[in-house]
Amino acid sequence: MTKYVYGLKERILTDESYLHKIYDFAFSFSLEEKQKKLPRELAVSYWRLLLSDRFGGEVLEKWCKFITDSWDSDIHKDQWLMAFPFLKEYNDNPKFEGYDETAAWPLLMDSFVENETGA
Repeated sequence: MTKYVYGLKERILTDESYLHKIYDFAFSFSLEEKQKKLPRELAVSYWRLLLSDRFGGEVLEKWCKFITDSWDSDIHKDQWLMAFPFLKEYNDNPKFEGYDETAAWPLLMDSFVENETGA
């Protein structure tokens, strides 16, 4: 069993599409019956658990802090699903240079970037 678990961890670290599938599954798996939004504290815990090895830099920590301190709503599925490509795209760009506020990011991402850049 230990060998299998280590193999899964290695696959998660090296296979981004596999990580993305696990990430997408985590949202629905984590919801209570009849719940449509993920409590933000739980979402932050999952972001740190699932994405810190892949995107564990300055942007992920700022993102989690923003959700915890400044965002007053729970996380919708659309926000959850878009967080993965958002964090991937801006992981190495903590100043969000070239961020396009007219792109199809949810309001959550726009609010986060605005908070970080003061724009």
